[in-house]
Amino acid sequence: MTISTRSTKSAIYSELETFRTAYDRVQSELRGEKLERARLASRLEELERLLAELQAVKPAAPAARVPVAPKLNLLRKLAMKYHTTSRFNADGEPEVYSKARKLWVVVPTAFQA
Repeated sequence: MTISTRSTKSAIYSELETFRTAYDRVQSELRGEKLERARLASRLEELERLLAELQAVKPAAPAARVPVAPKLNLLRKLAMKYHTTSRFNADGEPEVYSKARKLWVVVPTAFQA
């Protein structure tokens, strides 16, 4: 509504009250946006700090690994030599399955070649 010289006082006050409520609504939305921006800015700072910490931490050097091919070749040789299944136990020692004893037997290093 527009206010003219012919408008009554009650119409003018009504229009002013409408403008005030619209102004208050816009102000509260702006306050909410400012709070949201502040919250996002603090979260961004926290994430940047965590990223800097992660980049500062040096990754540990990978453990020295034995190439797989020689280990597989050893198992293959033992299986062919003893005509049975071969594997590595938990300690990394080669062992073959003894059909006579019905258990796994560790192969001494002298018999591995």
